[in-house]
Amino acid sequence: MAAGYTLKLANDITSADKEKLGVRLGLFCLERDIPVSAVAEAVGVSRQTVYHWFVGSRIPRQTHEQLINNFISKG
Repeated sequence: MAAGYTLKLANDITSADKEKLGVRLGLFCLERDIPVSAVAEAVGVSRQTVYHWFVGSRIPRQTHEQLINNFISKG
């Protein structure tokens, strides 16, 4: 898959709870082929943290929520 997304990660993102901000971010990035590393750099976290957000296993801290919303809105 493009942007380094494995089929498993893509499936995990699309089947996760879309009410979660991190999952919405994951769908946004998956649809636009935005690499996880680009998100991590823009928000100031590790790629592993972004992966956890994408699949809904962790929720972004409040300090990251605005950065995520800005990232999505610039889409």
